[in-house]
Amino acid sequence: WCLARLDRAEEAGTLLGQLHREATRQEHPDAAFFQELYVVAAMIEADAMVRPSTPSCDRLTQLSVPAPEFPVKRWAAWADEAEERPVLETDEFHLPSFPAANPMQTLRDALEVAPNHPHSAYLLLALACDLNRHDRRPTAIHELTALLEKYPHDPVAIHAVYDRGLLQLQECEFDTARDSFLEVVDRTVQPNWKALGWWWLGRTRIDSGRFEEAMVPFEEALRHGKGTPVERLAAMGLAMVHLHRGEPRQAHRRLDPLRQALREPHSRPFASFLDARARLSIARDQGRTAVRAENEDLLETILQFPEETPLGPMIVWLVGESATEMGLGS
Repeated sequence: WCLARLDRAEEAGTLLGQLHREATRQEHPDAAFFQELYVVAAMIEADAMVRPSTPSCDRLTQLSVPAPEFPVKRWAAWADEAEERPVLETDEFHLPSFPAANPMQTLRDALEVAPNHPHSAYLLLALACDLNRHDRRPTAIHELTALLEKYPHDPVAIHAVYDRGLLQLQECEFDTARDSFLEVVDRTVQPNWKALGWWWLGRTRIDSGRFEEAMVPFEEALRHGKGTPVERLAAMGLAMVHLHRGEPRQAHRRLDPLRQALREPHSRPFASFLDARARLSIARDQGRTAVRAENEDLLETILQFPEETPLGPMIVWLVGESATEMGLGS
């Protein structure tokens, strides 16, 4: 760790290799302690590599990774057994990244060295995240499934189910993604996880063209996500379905109660477009010929529409359709 702080990566990597050799010598009197050290080294590497994160409105497609709980108390217990080992008296454990030449291999080695370690589930989750980082989504999905089969009740399991659903959706495996998000809903009583599970379940429906099946999941996300960013996403999801069904008044009514909240930067461009599209359709349904203000509002939202959206391909299609109708073919 000192070498890592001094940017002496090659020397630190050499020591990490020595540590691995000691950890795999089962006849060594301190083999268990070396295994513990190696697992913690892998956890530090994973923490620096994937960075703990929880889903939010602006990072909705980012995989969920809990902050690792470094086994400080167990280290203190080791110190009690041997006076020469350092006693850790703090509950915090801030250490630099271990500069391993191959972080993915470090994680695999740690799982091989101590397959039944209390933090093995976390290491598997970090491994899946790193596989995804290297565009190896099918392998990441496989590792997450293996994690859930071996550690179904571990605290990181809810993150693994959620992350698996995200990766399955990115692979266009709509039905298996739906099953994963249903499992998220069933696994927990926490409103934030339930809201996220229902929201993504609705996304699997509209992304696969099953618009009618999206209504109930979005309604549930709206209910469980009260006062959170997911509530805004769910309202916009329902508005999209109503617009697809040719129901602009219902779309407008879905957005209206959250008008103040939808001015939040991460929601505003999408809500503004959906509202402008609904208002123009309502004006046309009323037989109005003078719809210049509505046309200008819609045009402005189209021109300012961001490149990335948490609402998926459906809203992009609606924007393209609106642009075409307004003669903006390019």
